[in-house]
Amino acid sequence: GSMGALVDPGPKPGKKMKALHWTKLPDTRAKHTFWDGTKNPTQRKKALDDLRKTLELTTTFEGSFAQAVRKKVNLNRAKERKKTVLAMDMKRATAVGISLAKFNASQDDIVRAIVRLDDSVFKSSENVEAILKCVPTDEERKALLSLHEAGNSSKLSDAEKFCLRLLEIPNIEARMKTYLLKFTL
Repeated sequence: GSMGALVDPGPKPGKKMKALHWTKLPDTRAKHTFWDGTKNPTQRKKALDDLRKTLELTTTFEGSFAQAVRKKVNLNRAKERKKTVLAMDMKRATAVGISLAKFNASQDDIVRAIVRLDDSVFKSSENVEAILKCVPTDEERKALLSLHEAGNSSKLSDAEKFCLRLLEIPNIEARMKTYLLKFTL
């Protein structure tokens, strides 16, 4: 038997493609479509070339149907991140981080707001209580100050750095508890 003319599949994709499972449409369903005018191999090649040029299939098609590349998790980086928490346990540092996230402001802005007792930052008792939760315990205070004095402040996590900054504010705990009264009276 004779085989039909081979169709040029076009350029090979640069990425691994997803498998597409097509069902051939009957010729009657392809009438008045792009594929209707491509019965002749020469016409088909010209039509495909025109289509490739028009739609830039080599980039958009490839990008649309390329398999997703799963990113490998760098375990060493996760270990490094764990090592940065030195003065507080991870659970406590996470709680401080969550409290800070409620403010949607930089640490500098939060510290400035604490010093000024800024109503635009401390809009509710919840905000004040969030800061109170961040105030270091005596044990954390000792650890933070010894690390700071040893010149290891750069190794502290963001949460620990914030707690260290809170220690620079005189009577931070009493100050915030007093400010909390504003919302309860």
